[in-house]
Amino acid sequence: MSDHSDVHAEIETIVHETGFLFRNNDPIKLRWDFLIMLLAVFNCFTIPVNVAFQPALMNSTGFEILNHLIDFVFFSDILITFRTVITSDTGDEITSTK
Repeated sequence: MSDHSDVHAEIETIVHETGFLFRNNDPIKLRWDFLIMLLAVFNCFTIPVNVAFQPALMNSTGFEILNHLIDFVFFSDILITFRTVITSDTGDEITSTK
């Protein structure tokens, strides 16, 4: 039981100190950035093909849902980027949200 309270206290300390900020070198943030890159490459191929040839597959409901989901992920990335720690020229992390 003590382990859970210690972990809970540590999480509260981290949240209080950082205010839900993401560090650039956090493995979860790196995976998120990789997902964003994959989705961007996907869009780089599908958007020109859709505009130029208008294949029936890309006008299907499933593809439309996929495109809206990708748009939502990109919008979420904008919000996450606003909450990402920046690094100064000296290498220090700037965690101020102002």
